[in-house]
Amino acid sequence: MLKKAYSVETKLACIEMKKAGNSNKVIKKTLGLNDGQIYTWMRWHKNEELHRFHPPVGKQDSYGKGLEELSEVEQLRLLKKIHGLIVNHKKVYRIMKERGWLCRARPKKVPNIDQPYYVTENKLDRDF
Repeated sequence: MLKKAYSVETKLACIEMKKAGNSNKVIKKTLGLNDGQIYTWMRWHKNEELHRFHPPVGKQDSYGKGLEELSEVEQLRLLKKIHGLIVNHKKVYRIMKERGWLCRARPKKVPNIDQPYYVTENKLDRDF
């Protein structure tokens, strides 16, 4: 289904026609709208949500999915995106160190490059 983007003038003309007492049928014919769009715009006007009539280009509605509905990881990701923070394990470690909340750090893993594995003695000696 193709999404239509209506201009602000069309939206305001629809509201003015509805205020003037025109029926939805007349508005649909003159402006080429459907009933759902008329009801939505009238609801926005009634609730004084005038910012919805001027959406920025390329922006989508969040459809009511706010922070309380997101998981903890998604909330943190969204907060990082909003505030422009760069947070990784090093940053968390430094902040915890500054505030005295530092927990025991994990020991460093040493790579076994060019080192043979530990070989045990032959306990069986093929004596089954």
